[in-house]
Amino acid sequence: MRWSPLAAMLVALPACAGGARPLRAPDYDGPPVHARQLADGGARVQLVAPTAGHAFALERVVTDRGTAEVHVRHAPPQGELVAQVVTTLTVDVPRTALGEAEVVEVLVHRDGVAGSPQLAVTFARRR
Repeated sequence: MRWSPLAAMLVALPACAGGARPLRAPDYDGPPVHARQLADGGARVQLVAPTAGHAFALERVVTDRGTAEVHVRHAPPQGELVAQVVTTLTVDVPRTALGEAEVVEVLVHRDGVAGSPQLAVTFARRR
């Protein structure tokens, strides 16, 4: 499909007019991360760790121009003996923290990894 110059301008228009920021492509390369909107308008973020012993926590939420950046911290086990079992770790983000954001970006801060945080997931919130 070929984009016309008019179509490209229409896609970029909301960002130029002070609307939501343009969507970014994820650059995260760690364990799988999934996110979805909850029925109450909040969000659930899950990290699927390959072993036990991982930590996953909400650090902060920053809202700007219709986008909520959800910052989470992932810390893998450090030289510990851990069970070799896939573990799903969950963080719930309250609706109030997301405000009126239309887009949610999940950024993962990884302990001991340069270039952190990395964008893992982006999704649109339903109204």
